[in-house]
Amino acid sequence: MVQKGGWLTRLRRDAIAATVLACLLGVLHHHLPVIDILDKFAFLFAASNTMTSPAADAATVVLGIDQKSFERDFLEQSPLDRCVLADKLRKVYAARPALLVIDFDVSPSLAGMLGSGPGRLREQACETGLYDVITAAAADTTRTILLAPFPVDTPAAQTAKAAWRTAMSAKGIQFGVGTLPIQFGFVQQQYLQPDTLASLAHAAKTFPRTGAAAAGAGNHEAGTLGAAKDEPVEPRLQLLNFRAFGREVRSLSWDEWQAAATALPLADKTVFLGSNYGIDDRFVTPVDELYGVNLHAAAFVSLDAAITAVPALLALAIDIAIGIVFGWLVGVFWDGYLRAVGNAATRSIAFLNLWLLVLLYVGLIGMLGWVAVQLIVHANIWISPLPMALGMALDAFILGAVHAAVHAATQAATHPPSTAASLSTHGSTARTAVLVRAQDLARTALGAGIVLYALMLIRHH
Repeated sequence: MVQKGGWLTRLRRDAIAATVLACLLGVLHHHLPVIDILDKFAFLFAASNTMTSPAADAATVVLGIDQKSFERDFLEQSPLDRCVLADKLRKVYAARPALLVIDFDVSPSLAGMLGSGPGRLREQACETGLYDVITAAAADTTRTILLAPFPVDTPAAQTAKAAWRTAMSAKGIQFGVGTLPIQFGFVQQQYLQPDTLASLAHAAKTFPRTGAAAAGAGNHEAGTLGAAKDEPVEPRLQLLNFRAFGREVRSLSWDEWQAAATALPLADKTVFLGSNYGIDDRFVTPVDELYGVNLHAAAFVSLDAAITAVPALLALAIDIAIGIVFGWLVGVFWDGYLRAVGNAATRSIAFLNLWLLVLLYVGLIGMLGWVAVQLIVHANIWISPLPMALGMALDAFILGAVHAAVHAATQAATHPPSTAASLSTHGSTARTAVLVRAQDLARTALGAGIVLYALMLIRHH
């Protein structure tokens, strides 16, 4: 028979406390943005420790127009000179990639539509030549996805761009949205929409090159995205797999590729062509500052190596299990501290129990972080260590002391010093029993409410 206050009673208490605490943290995580911010930074740390070197025969290549090429070849002109860009595209198409994703807005420019004189005629001629290069390659060797035209305010330009897009779509060219979600100053997710550059590139692997299916894919419109910022009305987000990006994507500048084109073939590969210059299209990520075209490539490979979250109920069960084990260890250290403080011979070294508790806490946090990294590396699974880290901090440095003190008081109450003392305090004990019982019932009701609400959030999300 296990006595009251024994290990079974403590285990039950720790299990109840861990369940309520894990559910409370889940509720706070759902409602408080600050916890989501900390969670995103936890993923930033985990992702930054998963990078690896790209494979020599990577099937996905990022071809970036870097600052040197932007200055030398395009004379820092924006939008890019269409004649120069057409010449570069001829060289890329000659390498016969299977798919080319162009992260430039190559739609008719305002200079060609609204300009005047020789400049306008040259712009129009260059644009015609550029579009001929793109459509000829799309019909022959390489499927092409273009960045959807940027919004313009001039009615004539809007009409011309829409007509151009329709004409290009009819020739098998697809258009994708290039918007990336920026949260708390950095990018670590992508929109799961069918009309993003990454999604269209991924779907292109399953579409036939010719026929009605290809034409239908080319005519796909960005109807689910907002017109102003091209952001989904009800966004669905997916974490980017930066390890897959580092392993499966080869990033080259234009000059690097030109200097070793035979050693770095593009044949039958997926190529993302975009800007690697300036600061307007550069984003902070868990691994480094990356340009938009690199992130579109990361989003592309992430669709085949998706990082999935642990199911909410399983994550809750894991948090509860960790809470039970850690709660028991916390109780051991706090009990040792109180016993040492109560003994004159060991009072001076009682603080060692608290130092050991701090070291245990730091060690467990480090272990949880290591497990999170390993799950990403080996299973593409993300489980945030942050909620349980907060819970363990609360348990270690606040609740643990309270529970240990209550446990010590309970133990003392079961061994009264004398019968006379017991009789003298019998009246006050009886009066406080009702209050203690009411407090227990209130805590039970509050805990049950927190657990039920957390389960309801899990069910609906």
